[in-house]
Amino acid sequence: MNEILQEIKFVPGVAGAMIHLGGRNIAYSNMPEEFDPFLMEQVGRVVGRIYNIPDKLFEGLETVTVSFEEYVLVCLGIRKGAVLIILGDATVKTDLVTLTATGLIPEIISQLDSEQG
Repeated sequence: MNEILQEIKFVPGVAGAMIHLGGRNIAYSNMPEEFDPFLMEQVGRVVGRIYNIPDKLFEGLETVTVSFEEYVLVCLGIRKGAVLIILGDATVKTDLVTLTATGLIPEIISQLDSEQG
């Protein structure tokens, strides 16, 4: 999984990525050390709740982008209860991040399935 997260970091402006799994919190991460792990857990929980809202309310929700003054979070639902969260600087091209991450989701799912089975 680390190789997949590292691949996402090749996108210009991406600082790191993490995978948040429902009850297990952050399962994988390559976030820079300056980001407080506790804060990243909280971010993961909030984003996880968004993706667990009943399907009727958010039909087709695939990507959520949250912009802050210095950073951008690009969040992609992997499957129910699993979210890929990518942290980029304010200049990151969110479309490129989304395109890159979307191409890696089948590989992420495959690895998650092999680790759980």
